[in-house]
Amino acid sequence: MSEFQKLTHPPAVEAILDVQGAFPNGVQIEALAALHESFQKNYPKRTEEKIFQLGFDFQAGQELRATAQDHGLRGYRFHSPDEKEIVQCRKDGFTFNRLKPYTAWEDVYPRAVEAWGVFRKAFPDMVISRVSLRYINQIFLPCIDGLVELDDYLAIQLPGPKNLDLTRAAFMGQSIFGDAVSGLAANYVVTQQPASDANKVCILLDIDVFYAGPELSETNPPALWEKMRYLKNKLFFGSLNEKGIALFQ
Repeated sequence: MSEFQKLTHPPAVEAILDVQGAFPNGVQIEALAALHESFQKNYPKRTEEKIFQLGFDFQAGQELRATAQDHGLRGYRFHSPDEKEIVQCRKDGFTFNRLKPYTAWEDVYPRAVEAWGVFRKAFPDMVISRVSLRYINQIFLPCIDGLVELDDYLAIQLPGPKNLDLTRAAFMGQSIFGDAVSGLAANYVVTQQPASDANKVCILLDIDVFYAGPELSETNPPALWEKMRYLKNKLFFGSLNEKGIALFQ
């Protein structure tokens, strides 16, 4: 990892370490609730995570009406006292969320591994089908009258023709990258978002590195997260030029 710079002010607004899978014999919601005892010290607050099915009800002569059907509990969220870290334990897997301010991988990763260990010990029979590491970054670029030369900061190819006498009001791009050596893939999304500061342009850079397949049942997710971090960093730093990286030093 030494080839990537350590940022003093990383732009990540959320880091998500996720494991999805299925339980051959099902899982009782009470068993997920019981994990609160193990998480009580570091994640004392527990909230419910429900499943809702959204739809529309249409009847002749009446306006279209939105509907929401409650399908019960999906699992529980366990929150740290400052609400910056969340452990999700669900019927379909486990997620560790770190919200801003992001500190460092050396802080977040051990806590995610510890929380995953508690979940895995309670449910050793879960068959893993997908492991992922996702970072959502907000990059604020200085601008004048709402305009900025994106090429000064970003090293990405934006969609649309160049060399036109037009102003780019907004943009969105999505790609899927694959690494033939590791077998990892990444969903890569970059888009412009509204900014509350008129002197800034907000760029959202969402990088979701994942591995999916039936052979994952015997895989150690923490080891995969480490490998995924390398690809995530490769995509992140490859999206910025020197002036862009300097924003976070």
